[in-house]
Amino acid sequence: MSSQEEVLCFLEKWKESIKNGIDFVKRDKNLESLKELKISKKFAIDILANLELKNYSSGPQADESSLDQEVWIFGFDFMKKEIYIKIKVYWCQNTWRGKCISFHQAEKHLFYPFK
Repeated sequence: MSSQEEVLCFLEKWKESIKNGIDFVKRDKNLESLKELKISKKFAIDILANLELKNYSSGPQADESSLDQEVWIFGFDFMKKEIYIKIKVYWCQNTWRGKCISFHQAEKHLFYPFK
């Protein structure tokens, strides 16, 4: 688990990195949850852009697809449903980029150490 300062530092970097947009992974699980919850991609991006310390669950941890990168886990309550969010910031073409890997209903309850 990260300290509050580490999470806040990540969130600052995340919010700076997404100013040019968010790379949103189009996984079936993500798309199905958006449809089921009636969340538009634009609204999902608004949620991602406004994550706070209270939404932090865990991380950083190694990214399974790029072991030299890290992912962070956050959660968000929407209409009494918990959304599992996995994001990362990575260096690409001389700039930091933000990527949302997972955005779907949580399969199990998340722990929020700073809530």
